[in-house]
Parts: sequence; C-alpha cells; structure tokens
Amino acid sequence: MRKVPREEIASRIQDVAHLLDISDILNRKPGVLSGGQQQRVALGRAIVRRPNIFLFDEPLSNLDAHSRAKMRTELSRLHTRLATTMIYVTHDQLEAMTMGEKIVLMNNGRIQQIGDPITIYEKPANRFVAGFFGNPPINFFSGMLETDGTVLLFKTAVFSLAVAQHANTSKLLEYKNKPVIMGIRPEHIYNAPNYVENPLSVEVKAFADVIEPMGPETLVYVTSGEHDYVVRFESHNRVQVGQSLKLYFDMSKSLFFDSETENLI
Repeated sequence: MRKVPREEIASRIQDVAHLLDISDILNRKPGVLSGGQQQRVALGRAIVRRPNIFLFDEPLSNLDAHSRAKMRTELSRLHTRLATTMIYVTHDQLEAMTMGEKIVLMNNGRIQQIGDPITIYEKPANRFVAGFFGNPPINFFSGMLETDGTVLLFKTAVFSLAVAQHANTSKLLEYKNKPVIMGIRPEHIYNAPNYVENPLSVEVKAFADVIEPMGPETLVYVTSGEHDYVVRFESHNRVQVGQSLKLYFDMSKSLFFDSETENLI
C-alpha cells in the first residue's frame, strides 16, 4: 500500500523474521500459530514499517521465560540500531530495569517517579517505588527513631539499629521520637562468614525459615521475633532450615520513609 519496491519488501520481511526467529512460520495461517508466535508476528508488523516511534503495550507477556529474555535483548539491540524512540508499557520490573533508559513509574494512574533505572532503584521516591523494584523485594520494618547520646537509633520491639552517620541528616532528626518505616534490600544484609567489617553495620539474630537455592545465590527467608524478611547469600554459604543466624545490616544502605505519606525522608 505504501508503494515499497517488492525487493525491499522481501528483504525487510526476511530481516525482521530472522530477528524475531519466525522465518519458519511465514507461510502459516494465523489460526495455527501459538500465542507466543502471534505476539512475535505482531512485533514484526510494527518493526517492518520502520516508524518514527514505537508504542509497545506488554509485547512480551505471552512468551515463555526463555523467549522473553531473548526478546528483551533483541529489542534493546533493535533500539540501538534504529535509534527510534520506544514507549514501552510493562508490569514486569525486570523488563523496565533492563530495557528502560528513562522509567516513568505509575500507580493508580499517578506518576510516582521518573528517572533512570539505577537512580530509581537506589533512591526511590516513596515506599511503593522501593517495593516495586528489586527481586526479591526490599524488606520493610516499622519502628521509631530515637537518640542515644549522639547516636541516632532505629528501634523496633525486637532490635535497635544505629543509623549510618551519612544518613544522620537534619531532615531525619526531625523524625526523632516519631514512627518511621525503614527499608533495606536483601543484598545489604550479610551473614557473619561473608561479612566485611563495616562500622555502619549492626548485628541482628535471626532463624532461617525457608531456603530457596537459585544457583549462584541462595535466598533465605528468616524471622527475628515478629519480623519476617529475606536475605540473599552466595550459594556456597550453606544454611539449614531452623538454623540460628547472625546477620549484619549495612545501615549505610538503609532507606527511611514517612509512616503517613510513605515518602522517602
């Protein structure tokens, strides 16, 4: 319809079919294609037109995990090669983190934060953003900020943690004797054999509840009194269910949120 020469049509189709790994199904009818194959064809129909902007609405949702990982890489390569703007809607935080140059995170129709993936991960604007990014999710603890002489402490019914000096800002001190929410990611909690000495870390006792070996790492779901949370260990650290653990919280990586607004302090 756009009067593209036949030779170029054939060339574009073959290039895109090869990119999407659907060269062997080009002669099949739509009704005999699987959901994943239909999704790839829909992608191909968009790519082959070489538009000025791509609008993707969860294009990989019908693919299996292996195909989804492959297509993420291919779409990123395509974006680099075409230098074309892509607006990509997804509920998958992994897709957003790995593919997005700029992320607009929304909740209930409202923008929560705009930024590059690393900034959003390390400096989330609020509790929702912090909880959305990261797998396994960030751990949250409810408690009070108090002072012990010159030391600012985060206290719960189970433990008392010294807040890292760099986080001991005037803004945080405004919350003295007030309830706050502390967030710390599983990778910032260490077990004793793996622990590198850090004056900003605090020892916490815990018991292992559930062990999830993931290959290069092991996720350990633990309890400390009333608190349930998850830590990430390297796989060579063998842990047994019911085992008593000494954990170290790297408080220099902790985040604090207002209990009412849930915004980052």
